[in-house]
Amino acid sequence: MSCTEELKEHNIDSEIASLQSSQNWEEAARLLQEGDNMSLTAYKSTLAILSGTLGIQLPLAITSSVSTEESFPVEALPPVLYDFVCTQAKEKQISPSMLAPPCLAAISLGAMKKFCVHVSKNYFEPVNLWTLIVARPSERKSAAFEIVFAPIFAWQNSENQRLEPYIAKSEAHLNALEHKRSQIERQMELDGKAPNLELELADVEMELKTAEKDAVHPVKLWLTNVNSQSFEKALSENKEKIAILDSEATIFDMLTNMCSSKAGSAASDLSTFLHTYSGEGMRTERITRRNIVLQNPYSVFCVFIQNTVLDKLLENSNFTERGFTARFLINRPKSMIGTRLAPSDVPAAPQEVTEAWNALVKSILDIPLGETPNALELSAAAQTAAREYYYQIEQILNNVVGSKEYVLGKLYGTTMRIAGVLHIARLGSMAGAECISLHTMESAIAIAKYYKIQADTLYGESEDNQVAKNAQYILSMLKNHSLAGTIMTQNEIRHSCAKLKDRACKKDFETAIQLLEKHNFLFAYNEINDYRCGRKPKMWRISPFAAIKDEKFFLEE
Repeated sequence: MSCTEELKEHNIDSEIASLQSSQNWEEAARLLQEGDNMSLTAYKSTLAILSGTLGIQLPLAITSSVSTEESFPVEALPPVLYDFVCTQAKEKQISPSMLAPPCLAAISLGAMKKFCVHVSKNYFEPVNLWTLIVARPSERKSAAFEIVFAPIFAWQNSENQRLEPYIAKSEAHLNALEHKRSQIERQMELDGKAPNLELELADVEMELKTAEKDAVHPVKLWLTNVNSQSFEKALSENKEKIAILDSEATIFDMLTNMCSSKAGSAASDLSTFLHTYSGEGMRTERITRRNIVLQNPYSVFCVFIQNTVLDKLLENSNFTERGFTARFLINRPKSMIGTRLAPSDVPAAPQEVTEAWNALVKSILDIPLGETPNALELSAAAQTAAREYYYQIEQILNNVVGSKEYVLGKLYGTTMRIAGVLHIARLGSMAGAECISLHTMESAIAIAKYYKIQADTLYGESEDNQVAKNAQYILSMLKNHSLAGTIMTQNEIRHSCAKLKDRACKKDFETAIQLLEKHNFLFAYNEINDYRCGRKPKMWRISPFAAIKDEKFFLEE
């Protein structure tokens, strides 16, 4: 059946003819809503005829923006990291931008609390990094995760095997003391609080407190899924340092759920993680368990996430307004899907390159933890380069607001951290013997600039995407209330949208309305004769095409 015959069969052609003289937008909207039985070709034909009949343009699809994917400056990496990243990226057929950030995080994990960067006078910057790598499914995130962190997993297993007899002895001692305390408490229940029993209990509790402080625990370098309480416990048992390493973003699912529940509890729980970025001390009072006091807790994050998780993070005001997301170095590697070769057609990475990476990580993990971190000094040339970059950032900050301001506000400190990590990656256990060079500082600045570009794109898209989402929401409300083709005041449209009618959302609503006008869903309507006094309200004619049954019929911008 031809398109013309199909239109006649559904009486569409006669209805369109009746609209030519009346210019009835509401009838056009009804026609589009009832076009479910038409074929795709007939429906598109109807849209084209109505567009010419009514003298209005078809709408443009409202879509989220797509980022431009910059490449991580791998040439800024020290030799061992450069070779490892390039060869593994080739073997795994993934972008080097997916491997470089985890490598920096792995070095950061090993060096955490062992080194810090002495930037100037009393300003010391720790070397722990928080990184997020955003990638689609099937991007081989797990393969990248496993190969980078393999030496860390191996070192942890080896260390726990070495400590096994000491751990067993420590646990036996603690269990014996706890058993002794329980016996005394039961005896006191039977005999009353006799002075000798009270003294004996006090002695046991003092001995137990000392034993808990000196207890030997299994080494836990990293965790995956953790809440604030287990996070604190892990810190207290692991010399106040821990890493969150995950290839599936489990931690952020938990945090997102946490911060969407009770606001007060969420703020308290999130503070636990925020403190560990800069090593701020914290004390947690527990009713049913012993209190936890942390003097200088630090953490490293390296998590692979998908775009949907990233959207939730950026939309959560608990994360953005408290600077949680701003602490992360976030990047989106270029996708290799669709261009990859069969594994049998790709040469394996040289074994000696992987062994050099494993040896470097092990040498840093083997560095003993001192009472205070070893301060890494800047050379005079590095100090000058850092100073110049500081003023560049300050100048940019004059013209930035919102989330990007939070990111840029931390960028200088993060750059110093990256410089420290690159220095440690170059020299390993001998990092404290030399100053951070100009070359290392310039490399750190190059990496920081890469992350700045990522942040510019990311937070710019976040704002644009939110406008697009608001516009799509308004459009869905107009469609659900069968308001396509009608004439409405701006306030009437706003009050039909429950999520955007509050005064606090007025600016968001107006920005979304502007986007709908730009995309031909709304047309300004000025033919108002019945408002005799006062300010005339802003009126809109809602396009009949707002009733289109499926967004696939919208034109691409």
